[in-house]
Amino acid sequence: MPRTDLAERLRLPETENAIYRISKARAGALLQPFFGYLGVLTKSDEEGRIYPYSEYAPDVVEALTSKLESADWLLSSRLTSVKYAKGVFF
Repeated sequence: MPRTDLAERLRLPETENAIYRISKARAGALLQPFFGYLGVLTKSDEEGRIYPYSEYAPDVVEALTSKLESADWLLSSRLTSVKYAKGVFF
């Protein structure tokens, strides 16, 4: 997806602002533990981009697909309340 489309969908300005730069800088710190939790070891390059350590993109697809397939889905359900405890919404 072109940057302009993404910025439009996320309602971000076309130019990089301070919030976007902070988010970009923290992406590795957030994504590496997430993919590690899914069983995908990662590495990053000098510019902060994250790659699977295996350098095989289908490993990422498999990990995400596997996690989604094992999730419980509630479709067309009415949400009656949201609770937050110990860092988790439920």
